[in-house]
Amino acid sequence: MPLRELVEKAIETAGSQVKLAEMLGIKQQNISAWKTGVRYCTTATRIELCKISGYDLKTALLEQVVEDLDTSDKMQAEAAKTLKAVLAAFPKSGVRIS
Repeated sequence: MPLRELVEKAIETAGSQVKLAEMLGIKQQNISAWKTGVRYCTTATRIELCKISGYDLKTALLEQVVEDLDTSDKMQAEAAKTLKAVLAAFPKSGVRIS
């Protein structure tokens, strides 16, 4: 799930973007900046978004690594391809987790 979708899922769970910002202890503008790709979302924040939304953390962290790779670099592109294959090999775990 792209970061934008993870953020949207967390907003939905929190009830609003304002409430999500309060839960994370950040400014609401940061959330908008993550959704548009203007601001980098740290691993620690992505973990919190997973906790709030119930999205599988292992999946989200692998997705983050793939997103952060520079696919114009051959070695990184190959790594991204392999990680995507690993993600595809397992059942979708985007369901809410207790």
